[in-house]
Amino acid sequence: MLDSVRAKARLRRFIKGWVTYRDLVLDCLGKRETTAEQEQRFLKLQARLASQVPWLTSIVPPNLGQEAQRQLTQVTELLNRYRSLRAESLTGQREREEFEREWHEGFIFLNKLTGVQLLGSKQPAKRLGVGVPRGLSQHTRRQRGPVVRFLGFLLRVAVIFVAIYLVARGLGLRWTAEGRFTPVLPESFISWWSGVQGGLGDIWGRIAFFAQPLIAAYGPTVTIIMFAVLLFAIFYWAFLRG
Repeated sequence: MLDSVRAKARLRRFIKGWVTYRDLVLDCLGKRETTAEQEQRFLKLQARLASQVPWLTSIVPPNLGQEAQRQLTQVTELLNRYRSLRAESLTGQREREEFEREWHEGFIFLNKLTGVQLLGSKQPAKRLGVGVPRGLSQHTRRQRGPVVRFLGFLLRVAVIFVAIYLVARGLGLRWTAEGRFTPVLPESFISWWSGVQGGLGDIWGRIAFFAQPLIAAYGPTVTIIMFAVLLFAIFYWAFLRG
């Protein structure tokens, strides 16, 4: 499920970049007033979109394999068509209309992918009959280093541990004075929720203990906001980032 959420989020970011690419070509290509900043943005966007095409080939379901091959090849050709905003130009209305038509076909296909069940990103594209378009390498895709993967693994273990601990507290699992692990099942949902709240209180108490220097320096409100932002960033980095 998380793979699907991450893939859809990454696909939407690609579509957003694809729209920006069209705007830059139509608004700035061949214009004297094109700035160096726009030129740099154009080149970086080209590189970023091109690096994602091999990944796109790996998530396409089998029934869209032939269409994906055709559309992603066209996407690659459009990315290769203009090397520079300053050095290139649209020669006329016909070329402009052709660019818009080909761009829009790719745009429709990419949005079509947002409405289907995508494959896991680790599944090889060649099993689907979808090859990487000419001019791109499958090695272009960014690879995470062993340290990053290890930290991600630790984060997932921590999340699972916290979830198990809260479930145990909700179900009334306790260590007795004799050192035995004994369940005390809740009588109602309210009792279960009270146990979960107790577990959350324990976790928050430990966090607050280690956060005392921050609380003393910035106050409880700012500290809570900082922790919320940090947790969101960690969750995004571990589960949603492409």
